[in-house]
Formats: sequence, structure tokens, C-alpha cells
Amino acid sequence: MTQTSFARRPRPPRITISDSTPQAGEEVQVKVLVQHPMETGLRKQVDGQVIPRNIITHCECRFNGELLMVWELDTAISPNPYLAFSFVPPGSGVLHMQWVDEQDKQIEASLDIQVQTA
Repeated sequence: MTQTSFARRPRPPRITISDSTPQAGEEVQVKVLVQHPMETGLRKQVDGQVIPRNIITHCECRFNGELLMVWELDTAISPNPYLAFSFVPPGSGVLHMQWVDEQDKQIEASLDIQVQTA
């Protein structure tokens, strides 16, 4: 039986933003932490078996379906990748992020932003 440590248990990504109700034209800062072991294929289990390589290779961020950014990851990224960026939402909508790893597992998270007009 394989036991997973508490740190390795899957948890949903955490997205925090500086303001979920910004004024029109105001920049919003986004911080995202996604839990993933980012295994390089170089580590071994206690019994000597190699832990198979599995890293997140692709991350996309969209706002109301419009692509904001793409991030291509590689083995140099640590476990539980952290990303921070900012943008000016053109209006109210949904910020959606998606990560894909080498096992084709998709991790997704979304957050509503309500832009306030004067």
C-alpha cells in the first residue's frame, strides 16, 4: 500500500486577486498557487523504484474566453508552481486558469471579477 503524505494530497488551486470588484480601468494583481509534485523522473522511492516523470507543461489564463497568457513550464520549476501577474479587466467576467501535465491531467480554477463603473 502506498501512503501519500499530507503535502502530496491534491488540493484545488488557490487564486487570489487584489480586488474582485475593481473600478473600470483599474489593474488587478493575480496570484496563483497550484499543487503539483512536478516529478522530474530523477527521484527514487524508498524501495529504489524511480518515481516517473510528470510535470505541468502548459498553463493558460483566459478572461471571458480571451487568452491573456500562456506559460510553458519545464523541469526547472519547483513543486507547487506559483504564478503572479497583473492585467486590466475590460469588463466584468470570469478569470479561468488551466494547467496540463504530462499525464494529460487537467487542473482548472476560475474566479469572478465584477468591474464597477462610475
